[in-house]
Amino acid sequence: MDELSPKVVGDVLYWTRVEYRQSIAALSLPGGKAHDVIEGGQIPYWAPDARRIGYTVGLPRAADAPLNMDADVIEVDDEVLPTAAPQRVIEGFHEDFSPAWSPDGAWLAFHSHRSPTPVPAYKSEGATDDLYLLRSGASTDEEIRLTHFGWEVGMADWSPDGRRLVFTSWDKGAPGIGIPWIVTIDPQSGRTVDLERIELVGPLRSARLVSWSPVSEEIAIQNDEGKGRQSIWILDLGSRELSKVVEYESDTYTGLDWTPDGKTLVYAARFDGRYQIFSVPRTGGVPSKKSDEDGQLLQPQVSPDGRWIAVTRIAFSRELWRHKR
Repeated sequence: MDELSPKVVGDVLYWTRVEYRQSIAALSLPGGKAHDVIEGGQIPYWAPDARRIGYTVGLPRAADAPLNMDADVIEVDDEVLPTAAPQRVIEGFHEDFSPAWSPDGAWLAFHSHRSPTPVPAYKSEGATDDLYLLRSGASTDEEIRLTHFGWEVGMADWSPDGRRLVFTSWDKGAPGIGIPWIVTIDPQSGRTVDLERIELVGPLRSARLVSWSPVSEEIAIQNDEGKGRQSIWILDLGSRELSKVVEYESDTYTGLDWTPDGKTLVYAARFDGRYQIFSVPRTGGVPSKKSDEDGQLLQPQVSPDGRWIAVTRIAFSRELWRHKR
């Protein structure tokens, strides 16, 4: 809860109270009603066994929202209900995001603003903004820093061979312009072997998020069209051919993912003032609306068995309060 914007009028103090609730929720891939999995989480990622979900935790306070973020993992059953208490897998000073498991489950990749000591503000000196790697089951002390140039780095996604990660980062010379990058690692040591910048081509304006097809050398790009519009494009990494899939209303990091067969894309778009979940064939066509919720559903991730979509569910309210002397 945040209490903001105090103002005194005569002998009355007015202020705004914001109640904010977020959770990891799940709905079936065909669509329907979402159910909560665990309170207080956002940005879900499935483990390859479809029995665990990694997610970001941290209270969304106005004063220090990013500074207390870490990552937990929750074990779930076939109906995506918790079977054990959540376990902390990534923690440190400043902002840590959800882990993305490699296809073989050996590695966790995550975006972090890791700093060696506590910092008072988001942009404080000493904070990083890069991609990190951690062997599954290891402590944060053993993490490997994969990049050293990031700026507003997006979530990473693995290639099917488990040797490469695709992610976005702002261009140092152009704030707000997201550029896709691919980092190649040694799967034994986890060390960086190669780093490739994917230049924006044709109509691509800025890459918000990227997702690697589970079955091919294609990446889906969430492109910021500007003026509250976004689109999804498919980039063939071999031919560098680009094809547009869908365009929709959105002005934030709404997320996207593939179904396990690589034939369908799942994403979040604004509909009647709320973010809901949609799917569309990889070749384009008419989108299918999967949810109809009162709150906001964002950052969809399809389970490896193709049965469920894990999402971030957000609900908030604003109230005007007053106190008379």
